[in-house]
Amino acid sequence: MVSGPGFWISPDGQIYRVETSHIAYVIKHPEKFELSKTAILDTYSKHDEPLGLEGNARTEIIKSLVNSGWIRIRLYLNKNGSITVWELRAREIIHLKVFARNILASGIDGFREPDMFNPVCIFPLRSGKIQLKYTISELAESTFSC
Repeated sequence: MVSGPGFWISPDGQIYRVETSHIAYVIKHPEKFELSKTAILDTYSKHDEPLGLEGNARTEIIKSLVNSGWIRIRLYLNKNGSITVWELRAREIIHLKVFARNILASGIDGFREPDMFNPVCIFPLRSGKIQLKYTISELAESTFSC
């Protein structure tokens, strides 16, 4: 499996491209997430894990961010992409529509999605249920629903 680009969308709709992993981006830019380095280190220490490990501390931090309104996106080559939200509400739908339109048109931070039919699955953490698969084009046109 070849990993594609990742993104964070802030609660107010700012889109940030992830260079490597989502947790590495959080660790490198804690101020964007209104976190402190100390809080991140404490979470890793609580789980007895080294900083940056993709384990329980990472899961806790990402769930907390998603619960506070952040959207986590990972696109893949030859595999369904994933979008993690707390709930799929009107605000998230608007943010995903803007994201999809930008990534198909001019691109985001150097990445343009060449395949409008690239599938993604939406994972709303609150319900724990996987939403149906959608294409990037369907996200851009908002032809999906809550």
